[in-house]
Amino acid sequence: TVGAYVVTYNVSDGSGNSATQASRTVMVVDTIAPVITLQGNAVVNVNCGSEYSDAGVTAFDQCEGDLTAEVVAEGMDVDTSVTGTHIITYSLNDHAGNYAAEVVRTVNVVDESAPVIALNGESTVTIECGSTFTDPGATALDVCDGVLTDSVIIGGDKVDNGNAGVYVITYNVSDASSNAA
Repeated sequence: TVGAYVVTYNVSDGSGNSATQASRTVMVVDTIAPVITLQGNAVVNVNCGSEYSDAGVTAFDQCEGDLTAEVVAEGMDVDTSVTGTHIITYSLNDHAGNYAAEVVRTVNVVDESAPVIALNGESTVTIECGSTFTDPGATALDVCDGVLTDSVIIGGDKVDNGNAGVYVITYNVSDASSNAA
């Protein structure tokens, strides 16, 4: 425990004569900084739209023991709805004013999920030869980029309503991270 401690020395001889008392002051000081230890990885990738749960840290001080509860974390509000890099910084100082070396975790919100295409209407459409075909289209939704319907690429066969047959129309879309549906 930090503080000043006085140790006194005294002695008497066999005739009862006492020596002049001597004393020593021992100063117990805390000049060593606490240590923060990162739990989990220093760099974490989390998929866009997923929940992020931080692994946390532990902290120990030579004089005060476990100081984990006193660690200050800045940047914990990781927005996983948008791709990007978030930095979480952990800091601590003990009661003697010694500052621990800051510890940093990098959280990368990445988009590894493909968008989803949904057909408007049925997947098989039958029309009478000579009638007009109007493509009902498709919608597209991505967990990071949101609605991508305007980016849907229509391909495949061109419907020739004057010739009976089977025509296949395809729909595709990619998100901003080049994940194809």
